[in-house]
Amino acid sequence: MSGTESNRNDVNPSETGKQPQQKNSDLGLRDGQLTLESLDAERKRSQRAGQPSKGQSRGRPKALSQSRRTIPELSVPTPRPTAATRKSSSKAKGGAFAFRQGKPFQADLGRIVSRQLDKALRDLCRLGATADEAIHNVRKRFKRVRAVLRLVRGELGAGLYRKENESLRDAAAAFSEVRNARVLVDAVEKLRRRDGDVPPAAFDALSRFLKARQRDIHDRLARNVEAMDDLREAIERGRSRATEWPLPGDGRRAVRRGLRRSCKAGSKALDEAEKETTSETLHECRKQAKYLYHQVQLLQRVGSPDLVRLAEQLHELEEKLGDDHDLGMLRVEVAACVAGGLPDVNERVLALIDEWRKELQTHCLGLAQKIYREDAAALRHRFRDCSKQLAPKKR
Repeated sequence: MSGTESNRNDVNPSETGKQPQQKNSDLGLRDGQLTLESLDAERKRSQRAGQPSKGQSRGRPKALSQSRRTIPELSVPTPRPTAATRKSSSKAKGGAFAFRQGKPFQADLGRIVSRQLDKALRDLCRLGATADEAIHNVRKRFKRVRAVLRLVRGELGAGLYRKENESLRDAAAAFSEVRNARVLVDAVEKLRRRDGDVPPAAFDALSRFLKARQRDIHDRLARNVEAMDDLREAIERGRSRATEWPLPGDGRRAVRRGLRRSCKAGSKALDEAEKETTSETLHECRKQAKYLYHQVQLLQRVGSPDLVRLAEQLHELEEKLGDDHDLGMLRVEVAACVAGGLPDVNERVLALIDEWRKELQTHCLGLAQKIYREDAAALRHRFRDCSKQLAPKKR
């Protein structure tokens, strides 16, 4: 409370001969709520300023005017939920990106895909000052839809699957440069927080260099009207076709087959990464983990706690493999800066990147082995049990 308000409230009525008047700014707010006596005071001041309206009471019983009861509809509005609260609530309900128990499979899957593409179109309309975030969101929606396509690949057939998948992939590819520019800047800041003997000036020089290039990419994006139109058309076409995909009403078999196929692809990617640990093999491992993660998300309304833990493991795996991929791209840029003589950037930055990547790769390969090998048999049982919940209700 300010000093002025404190002095005003401490005034003794016996010394002034009358009650102190409140200003409109602090009218009747007691404990965050509007009270009846404050309304009485305001009504009486209005009556002193002019004639009361017909039928208006000139007073209120003293007991009522001194009541501490509050008017619920005039209380202070409930604060808007935070992002964390909304996220927690969405998870509790299962989210819109999930199958609904007992719903016809074709209609429910069409709803999920249409919803994601609707959100992608809305994100696309927000391009401008938040181009990075908008492109990131559009690409995220596309990855989810492509994961759905992989889940029902056997039912769609090779031709239709390829057409739908390539349409979304090619439309998003035109904006991969925007994504890469953003993650490189973010990677420098993450690297800055690592313990090492790299001086801050090296990170400052890298950040300035990468941000300048990021601005150039944004400028080119703003002028690339054709790519924006292609992306919008891909979203609209995909949405219109999604509800017509030739899918069965009962999706239990389709889901089981799709999940087994994704687990097999992830296990194969892990085998290749273990034989030869390169940026390419690890990136493939990350892609397969992300697709399976999104497919498991589809079962979150009908899944067991074990399935929730699997989703968390897959998300951790693809996130950390994503960090490794971004650091790999950053290493290429740093090596070029060292060769080009960018001031303050030296071999110590490369050594710090290599050290962190080694830690990430060891952790990720161990986590992938647990998911695709140690828990492989249990996964099949969990997927079968969840898919049984997708049967349409008998009428």
